[in-house]
Amino acid sequence: MSGDGAGVPEESREGGGGRRVLSRVFGHPAAPAVLCLLAAAARWPLLPFISGDMAGGGGRGWPHWYAFILENGGFAALGHDFGLYNMAWLTLLAGVAELAPSLPAVYAIKAISVPFDFALAYLVYRCVALRYPESRAAPVAAAA
Repeated sequence: MSGDGAGVPEESREGGGGRRVLSRVFGHPAAPAVLCLLAAAARWPLLPFISGDMAGGGGRGWPHWYAFILENGGFAALGHDFGLYNMAWLTLLAGVAELAPSLPAVYAIKAISVPFDFALAYLVYRCVALRYPESRAAPVAAAA
């Protein structure tokens, strides 16, 4: 055995074999869709989880705002001062309340935030793809 790497593929000698595999996987046209499915699968078991900022305290949490919207006529509730967030977010919450009033508060709230997570991931994907057109890093950046 000589130490010159004869008989060993070039990508193995240079440590590039792993990069080539990742390049093929993330460069595949279905990669963004697969990553979205994986992200959705990771979120699914966490949908019922209520975080500290969601629960709030003293009636100031998002579920309380959702209940207020339901009790005060959906969009009509927006005429009252009841939430600490901006009007755009409260309007989206009222829209969910109007469309699906029987939806539990935690799901209604996440019905707003999860689609925006995917929209932002797509924007990161596009930014990286535009900045580095020869790279296959865009799906990885979006997944992060």
